[in-house]
Amino acid sequence: MTDKRVWLVTGASRGLGRALVTSVSAAGDTVIATARDAKSLETHHANIVPMALDVRQPQQAQAVASAVVDRFGRIDVLVNNAGYGFIGAFEEMMDDEFQGQIDTNFWGVILAPCFPSCASKVPDGFSR
Repeated sequence: MTDKRVWLVTGASRGLGRALVTSVSAAGDTVIATARDAKSLETHHANIVPMALDVRQPQQAQAVASAVVDRFGRIDVLVNNAGYGFIGAFEEMMDDEFQGQIDTNFWGVILAPCFPSCASKVPDGFSR
């Protein structure tokens, strides 16, 4: 086994996610960089694999995880970074804006790392 790791990073199109992907790929590790729109991902390094992932969609998260495990045999590091903030008073938030916050920042954190469909392919020693 190589000492290079396979990373899966959600919310990689900007901010902390983008900075992490850039740093990790520059160090030589493989990074699966995800965002709702894969076209928004910068892929200047050969070891960055862009993939579309909306963390609000558990079936999409499972499909991405399965594809990564099928291609690379494992996921060594999961950085569940996807999220966004609402700027303004809580009372001004519309129902759909609030639901988007909950779906992304709460359920996305819980659902994205759940990989029951590919659990049998996860190598020994993988910690959840």
